[in-house]
Amino acid sequence: MFWVLAVLLFVTGGRANKCTLSYEPSYPAIFTQKIGSNNIILSARGGQLSWDDRTTVNAYCPGGFRHLALKNPHNYEDNFDYDTVGNRVYHQSPDMSHLKNIVLSCQDVQMKFEGSEIQNDGQLSCSTTSKYYETVVPACKYRGLAYGFFVGEQAVVLAEVCYQLDLLQPTFLHYAAGDRSTILEHQSTQNVANLTTGSVEVLIDDSNLEVEMQSLLEAVQESIPEYATVVQYKLDEFIPLKESLGVFGSYTNDFRSLNMIPWWTPLKLGNWKSIEEAIETISRNETYDIFAGISGVVIYPNNDKCLSTGTLTYKAVPYVRNVPKYIWNYIRKRKYPDEGVVVIGVNTPFVDNSKGDYIICQDICDSISWLNSMKMTRKMAGLGYIFCCKPAEVKDKLDNFPIF
Repeated sequence: MFWVLAVLLFVTGGRANKCTLSYEPSYPAIFTQKIGSNNIILSARGGQLSWDDRTTVNAYCPGGFRHLALKNPHNYEDNFDYDTVGNRVYHQSPDMSHLKNIVLSCQDVQMKFEGSEIQNDGQLSCSTTSKYYETVVPACKYRGLAYGFFVGEQAVVLAEVCYQLDLLQPTFLHYAAGDRSTILEHQSTQNVANLTTGSVEVLIDDSNLEVEMQSLLEAVQESIPEYATVVQYKLDEFIPLKESLGVFGSYTNDFRSLNMIPWWTPLKLGNWKSIEEAIETISRNETYDIFAGISGVVIYPNNDKCLSTGTLTYKAVPYVRNVPKYIWNYIRKRKYPDEGVVVIGVNTPFVDNSKGDYIICQDICDSISWLNSMKMTRKMAGLGYIFCCKPAEVKDKLDNFPIF
């Protein structure tokens, strides 16, 4: 009985000797902890972070912390007064939204910042972590952008963008699919672009995104009303950046502004979903560079007797954007670069299957082992037709294809 009691005390005591910070799960800060000679980037998923008593955690928020409050801010000497009998009376916690880097300590199971206990009510948030910065993007004819954040002087780059400034839209995106080290000091070898603390920040306005979504729906209804009930297009996520980054996926909220394209819904939810699942599978054992772009414009038949056609476009004030005919991914190994393969999805139901002229290369999908699971479905037009090409065959056929 004594042995069992001792074990129970040991277990429960071990569980109790931790601090647990609660925060807004959709907008976490960047947390690191020193372990040995390295700083580890901790998982911020789930809205809670726990760490051992008598240890510290560093928290970073490039845009400044929101709702960071103290229970008893005794280190802030201008934040108290005295009552009529001489007792010290504290007022509300001082404004600390200007702080971008704080050290949280766990002392006797109490979370403290500079000696004061933190108000742990789950409202702490960091609205901005990752940002866009100017950089040089190889094979990009336009402005290069890197998307990521800094922890001190160490850059953590999650994606890069080739950005056409005069049209305010990306020409291609680049990210790495595969396991990424959480050791801060190893990030330079994991990044998809080079950044320094002197890199210029670029602000991307996404305030019109909801308007563009509605504009696309209206364009389909006005251009092809007879097909509107069956031909569904929607602005949706281009690349699965959040899902591919593991621990780092918590810091991709602001990538949404450049990661939305018009998808034909059957392709997005059908065969292209299978492509993303196949990439996720092969990247468990090896890292792949993924370059993603769009090409062409959807051409639809007019409802007249002249066999005329129209191009499907929508308004993105002050621009008119094409609904792309093709969605493409250029996929190649990172550690041992090979020729790679270009996987292309046909983003329209308006194709003539008897002619097959929408296939712009010799289709090699069936020779790619990691696409074997799609052999029975990839040519089903109702799920979005998929074909594969060698890069050399499409470098002059796909819009803005990166040539290295």
